Amino acid sequence: MRARGASWREVRRQRSASTKVRHGAYASDVTDEWHLFDLRCEATLRSVGGSALAGPAAARFWGLPLVGSAPDVVHVRGVRRGGGYSKAIKVVSGADPEVVDHNGVRVTTVAWTVADCARLLPRRDALIVADAALHRGLCSIADLRHVLHQLGRAKGVARLRWIIANADPASESAGETWMRMVVTDLGYSVVSQFPVQAEGHKHRIDLLLQGTHVGLEFDGLIKYGSDLEDPDPEQIARVVRDEKRRHARIEGRGYRLLRIIWEQLSDPTTLDRRIRHALGQGAARRSVPPTPPW
Repeated sequence: MRARGASWREVRRQRSASTKVRHGAYASDVTDEWHLFDLRCEATLRSVGGSALAGPAAARFWGLPLVGSAPDVVHVRGVRRGGGYSKAIKVVSGADPEVVDHNGVRVTTVAWTVADCARLLPRRDALIVADAALHRGLCSIADLRHVLHQLGRAKGVARLRWIIANADPASESAGETWMRMVVTDLGYSVVSQFPVQAEGHKHRIDLLLQGTHVGLEFDGLIKYGSDLEDPDPEQIARVVRDEKRRHARIEGRGYRLLRIIWEQLSDPTTLDRRIRHALGQGAARRSVPPTPPW
């Protein structure tokens, strides 16, 4: 603004009415923290020549789900570390990734994006990104294994190896992914999207406890790739009504369904009690596997 002849008073007034995107850059009409994160990603690409968005930043621009709060930093690839960047910019280490132009934005390919998310994010959040990418056909397990090989002994490859072993392209939502992770952490073997035919209808149970007739259903409208990103009340009512009919048909085939909501996944102990009650008091389950430390 000063370069355009604005006074310092005008500059200060504009800044007070705007949101800081990065040092020396402000924006008005910022709608929420994710909009601000998008603006910071775009500003980073403009300020760091030759860079490409990586990890969570790239996931955001590929339309992959990130849960929780927007990241505090923008991860990039394609430039050297220690380049004197601000604390809000982090350069991801490791082998040189594949970079593409996606809708005018330089980003790592989906496989490299998933791999870097595996190395940078908590395993739940990284698994959600991986499941979504696989479910939408944006990359494959083979693609992830190729990236793993390229990374060699880079920091965080053990996390990526775990993601490759546990990702499931059948998962249809972030809630289903987290539910599967929690249930398998408890020691249960599960089958995703188990097919059931009832009264002439073909249905699928989100998770079936292997070798039982007990299924777990995540209660949520949003599926990976769903068109109901902003459902109106009529759509919600129709989905709820159809879901009740579906539930009744499946239980009519002898299955017992436990409905799980997002908040309940933060309490594995209570969820385990519900599962054991559904299976029958004292029902056996396999030994609990060791949980990764991240």
